Order: sequence, then C-alpha cells, then structure tokens
Amino acid sequence: MSKIIFKPTFVPLPTKGGDEHFSLSRSNWLDLEKRGIIRLVRLKKPGNARGRVLIPFADAEAALRKLGGLS
Repeated sequence: MSKIIFKPTFVPLPTKGGDEHFSLSRSNWLDLEKRGIIRLVRLKKPGNARGRVLIPFADAEAALRKLGGLS
C-alpha cells in the first residue's frame, strides 16, 4: 500500500515554538527573510492592524535544501 504525502501550498508562521513541517521558530523564518533567502507572504485586510504571515512551502523546502547543501 502506498503512502500519500500531502504538501501544503502555504503554512502559517508559528507564534511560538517551531512550525509543524520544518521545526523552525518564528525568529528563524524572519531571519531567513531578512537575509533574502526566502520571501514570506503577508495577508492583511485593509483597515486592520493585524494579519497573517504565511510561509510558501515549496520555496521553504527549496531554501532549506540549498542551505543544507542538498541541491
């Protein structure tokens, strides 16, 4: 029996602890964005002070492979 692996398009930036897919903390993701390694997606409705920050899964996977010397 084959196992189906689900890869989401985006995953939410964790508020505390590590994210469930890569186990990296919020500060790690923000640092990777600051260094230009990955681009995070920010969603906010007009007029709202707060919104959501999402991590593009495929870009994150590619960046981590590159940083780990796997590609």
